[in-house]
Amino acid sequence: MTILEENVKKYYQSGYNCSETLLHACNETYQLDISEEDMKMMAGFGGGMFIGSTCGALIGSIAAPSKMAGQKHMKCYLN
Repeated sequence: MTILEENVKKYYQSGYNCSETLLHACNETYQLDISEEDMKMMAGFGGGMFIGSTCGALIGSIAAPSKMAGQKHMKCYLN
């Protein structure tokens, strides 16, 4: 099991939803320096955004590389 997988298991078993779990695990594994206050933003994406729609794990796994790439680098993908 990789360190990331171990961190995912740890956070999920601690009661975090899927999006929170992924971002917390990536934050710890890759030292993204995301504050606990900022982590609270992921709460609303749990349970398929509370309506069973978009997977929270997908949202969390998009949020982590977005932080890694940074806003400056993401602009080229949005144009």
